[in-house]
Amino acid sequence: MTEQKQYQFPNKGKRFFHLVFDELLCMGITFAVFKSLQINLEQNDPTKIDIKNTLISYAISFVFYTFFELIFKKTPAKFITRTHVVSDDGSTPSFLQIATRSICRLIPLEEISFLFNEYQGWHDRFSNTVVIEDEISEKIEY
Repeated sequence: MTEQKQYQFPNKGKRFFHLVFDELLCMGITFAVFKSLQINLEQNDPTKIDIKNTLISYAISFVFYTFFELIFKKTPAKFITRTHVVSDDGSTPSFLQIATRSICRLIPLEEISFLFNEYQGWHDRFSNTVVIEDEISEKIEY
């Protein structure tokens, strides 16, 4: 008989914190990369989108999220909130699942997808993953 594990899902407040903290960190890294490569951040014509800068920003975001979630199963914000990413079945997510999560984060208005589902945003649903609370070992008293 196999034992079915019960997972605790983080509340929307934690998920919102993940969004804000990780996005600010990613934007800071993007700004630092642009400055170090001396990429001009100023636009002369506000009606035009600079495709090159947009693609570089997307690439940095993809690498940021993929690196952290593939290596650590969590982003910097998830370290703070003690949560991590798993496959829907509770196993370690594959590279394809993590890459899908990262790509889905680039979908416009993806951030509001949490309004329509209790525990999963589009980047979770399309990659067949969930974010769960880390297991906390019971404190051993001596």
